Amino acid sequence: MELPGIENYTYHKHETITEKLRSKAHLGPRDAPCRFLTSKGRKKRALSPDIVTIPDQGEDYDESSSDRIQILYPLGSTYNLRRDYLLPILQDDHQIIVSPETDFYRRMSVVHTQKKDSFVEIGCDFGFTVGIVECNHKLGIDKSTESIGIAHNNYPTCDLLQADLLECSMEEMQKILEDKKLKPGEDVEGGLVVAIDIGGNRELEAVVQCLDRVLNWWTPRLVIVKSRELYSLMLKQNM
Repeated sequence: MELPGIENYTYHKHETITEKLRSKAHLGPRDAPCRFLTSKGRKKRALSPDIVTIPDQGEDYDESSSDRIQILYPLGSTYNLRRDYLLPILQDDHQIIVSPETDFYRRMSVVHTQKKDSFVEIGCDFGFTVGIVECNHKLGIDKSTESIGIAHNNYPTCDLLQADLLECSMEEMQKILEDKKLKPGEDVEGGLVVAIDIGGNRELEAVVQCLDRVLNWWTPRLVIVKSRELYSLMLKQNM
C-alpha cells in the first residue's frame, strides 16, 4: 500500500525526527523553542512545562563528544541538560509524524503544537490528548457519542464534536474548520495541527483514508498519526 500524500509533505518516524532536531539544536536559530524531559523518580521522565531556547554553546562545543547541551530559560537562567532529554519543537511546515504507541503520539502532539496554532484531534476518545494540548484553539472529534460524553466530563472546557470523518464529504469537513474558527487564514499567525488516532490500531486502510482526506481537504502544517500498521509500513519502505 502506498502512503498518502500531496506535494511537499514529508513523513517521519517519531524517533527519527526527534533525533534529527536534537542533532541540529546547537546550530540555531537561537530563538527556536524547545521542550525537554525531566527526571521524575528513577524510571519516569515527565515533560517540562517550560519553553526554553538554546544559547550559543561556544567555539569549543563539540556535539559529537558532549552528552549535554546548555538551555536558556525565559527569565535568563541556564542549565546543562542531557542532550537525549531535549525535545526541539518542529518549525517546518507540511510534515507528518507517525508513532506506533500512545505515549509517544501524545508527547509529539503536546511538544509540536505551539500556542499560536489550532489543534484538531480525530479519534479523541476520552479527550486525554486534546485536553492537555495548549494552543489558541482546539477541537476533539470522535464518532462515538459515549466517548464524547466522557470526554466532556473529563475536560468540560474543551470543544468536542461527535462525527465520523470517514463518512463526511469534503464540504462537511471544511465546514467543521470554518464553524469552529480553526481554518488558518492570512490574518492568523499560527497554523493547523491535526492528530489522528482512530480506533486505537484500526486497520491501515481506514487510517490511510483519514490521512488522505486531512492532507487534501484541510492541508495542515503538521499531522501526527498514531498507528502501528502505518509505522510498520514505513519501516518496510525504509522511511
